[in-house]
Amino acid sequence: MSALRWVLAGSTALILHGAVWYAISVNANTSEGDAMDTGEMGIDLGVGQLGSYADIQERLTQLERPTPVVKKIPEKPIEIKKLIQKKPIIEAKDLANNSFKVEEIKPKEKSPAEEIPVEQPNDEREETLPEPEVKAAPVQAAVKATGKAEQSQSGGVRGSAKNYKNQLNRWLAKYKRYPSAAKKEKQEGIVRIAFTMDRQGNVLNRQVDTSSGYPYLDAAALKMFDDANPLPPVPDNFAPGRMELPLVMPIDFTLITNTSFGD
Repeated sequence: MSALRWVLAGSTALILHGAVWYAISVNANTSEGDAMDTGEMGIDLGVGQLGSYADIQERLTQLERPTPVVKKIPEKPIEIKKLIQKKPIIEAKDLANNSFKVEEIKPKEKSPAEEIPVEQPNDEREETLPEPEVKAAPVQAAVKATGKAEQSQSGGVRGSAKNYKNQLNRWLAKYKRYPSAAKKEKQEGIVRIAFTMDRQGNVLNRQVDTSSGYPYLDAAALKMFDDANPLPPVPDNFAPGRMELPLVMPIDFTLITNTSFGD
């Protein structure tokens, strides 16, 4: 391709040079004739002819210059290499060879619960007139032929410790009254009265320890202790050494046995 272009360019240049040479020679002849005809002192050269020749000459030189052939350089694709960080290959260990010991977690054995001893309150009110041990006492000379050692005194009867509970129950039964309103309502129950007495039988205080569930019966039990005060004196061998005795007495209100109660 480049050789062909050079041949064409050279042929074109020769043709142009021949045409220019021909034109110059023709113009020179005509100019020379004109100068000889019109000029008196020599040849009159026209400025226009010189200018046109210069232009033609410049064009010829431009045509003679070979056009630079710009070779297109094929663009090579830029390979962008990604920097891949190679991670070290960790060799997988055979887990089958590694035996794992799993420790069995045994539940902690619960220690037996320690029994916390519950101290019972040292309150003799919870006792229902316990019977003390009976010691053999010398028979007094004043004992009657009946064998009873009871003596009649103001406010009560003094007897043996074994019989004191029965004596106290019989004494309270004399003052026991069944409320008429409770009878109509057919109210029954047991009232536990907690009371404190001295050794002479005087009731120092009394209160309902366990209610029967009926106000009439609770009030009747309290009134019974008020009416029966003073109680029978305490024998010397019953809780000796104590001047005051806290006790609890259950009072039973039952309609079946109402014949023994007063209205």
